[in-house]
Amino acid sequence: MIIDFRYHVASLVAIFLALGIGILIGGALLGNTALQKELGQIQEDLAKLRNDQRALSAEIEQREADLRVYRQFGAAVLPALVKDKLVGKRAALVRTNPGTDARLARDLARLLEVAGCEVTSTTTFLRDPAELAPEKLQTLAAQLGIEGEEPAALAERVLRVAIDRIVNGPLYGESAGKTLLSYLSGAKIIETGGDYSGMVDILIFFVGSSDPALDTGGRMERVLLDTATETKGLLVAAVEPTTTARSSLTEYLKYPIIVVDNIDSAPGQTALVFALVRGKKGHYGVKNSGQLLPEVF
Repeated sequence: MIIDFRYHVASLVAIFLALGIGILIGGALLGNTALQKELGQIQEDLAKLRNDQRALSAEIEQREADLRVYRQFGAAVLPALVKDKLVGKRAALVRTNPGTDARLARDLARLLEVAGCEVTSTTTFLRDPAELAPEKLQTLAAQLGIEGEEPAALAERVLRVAIDRIVNGPLYGESAGKTLLSYLSGAKIIETGGDYSGMVDILIFFVGSSDPALDTGGRMERVLLDTATETKGLLVAAVEPTTTARSSLTEYLKYPIIVVDNIDSAPGQTALVFALVRGKKGHYGVKNSGQLLPEVF
């Protein structure tokens, strides 16, 4: 928004300059003293606009320098602030669509590890199983032990199975190469990464989308949330960066979970860790009516 305003001021200066040149040419051709006087006034206004632009540019540069300092300070103190706050906890991270920022997801995993939390896995949902051709969906459902339902119901059951295995680990008797998650990965429903052999205490959804073309849609998120929040003893959180092409907050705020809307910043990362420590469900961040931080000290 700051850059846009800077360009707006520059555009106004250019408009006034063009207007002044036009009046100057017209006055010279017509010899009109009134136009000459008007031109003098425009030149004064133009000079004032240029001075205002210089002052505004200097102020913007100072604000940007201050912002860099605050960001550097936050990045420096954050590890010490959250260190060992989640010792003994196990967490799974779920990217709800491939349009989420993978770099930020990796940064979040590292932050949780600094806090003493073991991040066991990161799973990315590549598409909604409802998008599969009916025969492929039926085949996948049969591999997962789900049969005899309509396609919409089958797709929902597939999503529920995925969350259950991410949170609770494999069923007894599942072989290493033929887990239910491996079938989902083979069907290009999910992309897996990490260890899925045990239960977790925390499930964090990394939501929103930086690219609407890669967004898997909101219907799937509702099923994922329903399944996660129905799991006893599981602490659920949803996080997204401050700027995103499609925000998922409206859907996630309907649920009794931790929601952080500025996970790309030190305040947002601090809010997540301390909300997890205290189990303080609610909306934290800078959008709408979010609370900046839970109780920290």
